[in-house]
Amino acid sequence: MEPDKSTDHNIYFAPMEGITGHVYRSAHAKHFSGIDRYYLPFIAAHATHTMKNKEKKDVSPAQNVGLCAIPQVLTKNADDFLWTVDELTALGYREINLNFGCPSPTVTSKGKGAAFLGEPDELDRFLESIFEELQRRGLLITETMEAGDGCNRNTHAGKGGLHVSVKTRLGVESTDEWERIFAIYNRYPISELIVHARTMRELYNGETHVDTFGEILSRSRIPVCYNGNINTADQYRSILERFGEDPHFTGVMIGRGLIANPALAQEIRGGDPLDAASLRLFHDEVLAGYQEELSGDTHVISKMKELWWYMGPMFLNAEKPLKRLRKSKTVREYRAAVHEVLKCEIRR
Repeated sequence: MEPDKSTDHNIYFAPMEGITGHVYRSAHAKHFSGIDRYYLPFIAAHATHTMKNKEKKDVSPAQNVGLCAIPQVLTKNADDFLWTVDELTALGYREINLNFGCPSPTVTSKGKGAAFLGEPDELDRFLESIFEELQRRGLLITETMEAGDGCNRNTHAGKGGLHVSVKTRLGVESTDEWERIFAIYNRYPISELIVHARTMRELYNGETHVDTFGEILSRSRIPVCYNGNINTADQYRSILERFGEDPHFTGVMIGRGLIANPALAQEIRGGDPLDAASLRLFHDEVLAGYQEELSGDTHVISKMKELWWYMGPMFLNAEKPLKRLRKSKTVREYRAAVHEVLKCEIRR
């Protein structure tokens, strides 16, 4: 039998605004295995140089005990990024991920996230400014990521120094934009590139551009992680078979696939697939966390319904209880509907 090489590469949990906050992350790490790093929903760095209370709570080490948690920052302003670096390194973080990948119109309408890729000269100046300043402060660590590094280089209250990684897309309008964008990345001591293999305009629709990802991997001097359309263990294995031997390939980042199937990384690593009992325990812990944090059934149920938008299709012949779940107005009604959903067969 061939050895399982999946353990040689990292599996990252992608950040999803409104879903993968500290309540969800802590419950997921408790009930499911296989994740090397949890990337935190982005902090929007502002000229006010303040963080929202929700952001402060989410990045607090007290809310991420036992997790490899990587904060992500969304900005196109060097001064605002550097202020946020000071705040996060004071908390003990030793890696910060820059978000140039978010395609949400509420972000891109401000020229941030993936929209920043449409201004390559400005992107270049931004990266030059932040890396020059971090090097001037003697803060920057220039070692790059390697496959299997996991969380070895990011611990709260660890040794001084900072890694800066980047989450990116292939471009704004066309995959033809990637060469200029990645030539810029190659000039800087970025520790790792996490590449969602679509353009901004494609959002999360259609197939990913796996061939273009391969070209990027072959030319990058920076370690590269794949992101996009990993919803099953077979899809993971397909990416690994294609790129796993490349020394610059570090692993995969999974977002929607893990929200739909919280046991996906565990299954990839050779562990148990998702079953109703483990999902119930996980679900109940997330629900209890939201009940403690939020006031009123309406807010709690709204958060849970968002999860079921992804998890619901995992269940066969569950249309009726899922409809009752969506219409529920109290936690009691919601729980009764979930109980019926979990009686349904899980799609394999």
